[in-house]
Amino acid sequence: MSENNFEVINDDNDSNDSVPSDLSFEFTGENCQKRVDEFVAITYTNDALAQMFLQDRKWNVARSVNDYFNELIAENEKKMKKQLKDDSDSESDEKEDDEDEDDKVAR
Repeated sequence: MSENNFEVINDDNDSNDSVPSDLSFEFTGENCQKRVDEFVAITYTNDALAQMFLQDRKWNVARSVNDYFNELIAENEKKMKKQLKDDSDSESDEKEDDEDEDDKVAR
């Protein structure tokens, strides 16, 4: 795949998936919102997307940001490959049309 993957920051507590990497983290609205704001500031996304990534990753901001950018990169690579294939197919069709036109002129 891509060699542009962002490096996941490992915490000593990263192996314990039941709590965020910051053991002092309390699940309060204020603390969660701070992490949402941090995610949004880094990724230029919105609160809803930030909450989705953070909740799925036990409110670990580093892991959430890394996963967001890795998914974005993978999605863009997929689009670029499709565009290259479409462009290649289009060029092949144009070449066939030119050859057909040349055959008509030669007759």
